[in-house]
Amino acid sequence: MSRHRFRPSKNDSKELKLKSTGSSREASEKEIENSILQWLSLNGIYAWKVNNVGVFDPIRKVYRKAHSPYIRKGIADILGILPDGRLLAIEVKSASGRLSPEQKDFLMTINQKGGLGIMARSLTHVMQHVQPVFCKSDSGSVQ
Repeated sequence: MSRHRFRPSKNDSKELKLKSTGSSREASEKEIENSILQWLSLNGIYAWKVNNVGVFDPIRKVYRKAHSPYIRKGIADILGILPDGRLLAIEVKSASGRLSPEQKDFLMTINQKGGLGIMARSLTHVMQHVQPVFCKSDSGSVQ
């Protein structure tokens, strides 16, 4: 059994300093997503970005809809496997972003089935939810 140590991050993704102007602005969902994925990787959590975008039909100039009962709407932006083996699902939102009903249902289902499903507006938010998993993992109570 490998031991995992929780690594705090020096960077909070709520606010980024813009190199060109030196001013502060709200981080975009993409920037928050990238900081979360980087932090998860640094902490040994196997995680990946879910590319859940429709296929654009250039002839009809519309996105094609999936016609399979096995394709789900609302899948989280980031999926991963926690050190204790549970599924991790993170829906990333900016400060003004809101969950769709399908996204709420997806995260609720993950939590009901024993995984960890969260909405994150910053890296700090993810760290607060994932840190307890590292503590359990280090104490030996979870294998």
